[in-house]
Amino acid sequence: MSSLASTLQFAATLTGGLFAGAALYINAAEHPARMSLVTRETARQWAPSYQRATWLQAPLALLSLTCGASAWFLGAGLAWLVGALFVGAVVPFTFLVIMPTNNDLLAPGRDLDSQETRALLVRWGRLHAVRTALSVVGFAVYLFALTFASVSPTAAAPAVALADQAPWLTYDAGRLRILESSASTGGRYSVLELHESPEYKTPPHIHPDMDEMFYVLEGTLELRLPGKTQLLTAGSYAHIPRNTPHAQGSADDKPVRLLVTVSPGEFEGFFTDRVELMTKASREDADFRQRYLQIVRKHSRWLQPASLESSPAEPRQDR
Repeated sequence: MSSLASTLQFAATLTGGLFAGAALYINAAEHPARMSLVTRETARQWAPSYQRATWLQAPLALLSLTCGASAWFLGAGLAWLVGALFVGAVVPFTFLVIMPTNNDLLAPGRDLDSQETRALLVRWGRLHAVRTALSVVGFAVYLFALTFASVSPTAAAPAVALADQAPWLTYDAGRLRILESSASTGGRYSVLELHESPEYKTPPHIHPDMDEMFYVLEGTLELRLPGKTQLLTAGSYAHIPRNTPHAQGSADDKPVRLLVTVSPGEFEGFFTDRVELMTKASREDADFRQRYLQIVRKHSRWLQPASLESSPAEPRQDR
């Protein structure tokens, strides 16, 4: 699981739990306590309490929905979408079902001593209990998903990329195709096939939070490491641990074809962004380099410049 997906899971659970806890407190303690007062005082206490709680609970519900759904999208499992939908359901339920009661209670000129006001307050408590139940169920699903993931992770389905199902895409270094996407592995890794032109050479760089593996299919890859240079012919393999300064490119005037695995797989986005760039610009455009560097900065978590004179244990962190 990628670090981003894990962060989203934590955020979804935290915000969902805070919402559920606040909602449960209102139904179990605050509303019953104010209902013990005379109706006028109950209504007077309810109005500012409701308005203050809105600004606390609405953002929590929306954040939990967004984070839970995003974690599911990144491959964290269906339970995260289910939990997100339960917590997020409190928002439309509030607007469609509870809001008419709120408006009646807040209506100008309402007789705060009337039996109708009392009945509306009772009704509001029951409707709010539905919000509480939805959020508690969503929070419970999140907790189940966290426990299930740590004890018995879902087995990944077999991945097969047939030649006609993994199309070649053009990018600034040549062509590529994605054999197994980061989304399909839950962010654990991504596998790409690169066909790089002989002119393409990377500058020295490091991957601070990512391991990279090369398997040379055709041609000869020149891999520059601190203090040495390796020539990798077809059939050769290299593993570049995170924080290792390196640079690579074709060793001669012929293209090189590589099988590249990156772990975590989010670095795949660096390549897909370059593919998208080539659909909008060409290398001859005056602003191409600037647009390319914007992509580099976007993925700076995974890619930073380095010196081949630096020690792998002490990589440069400057840009």
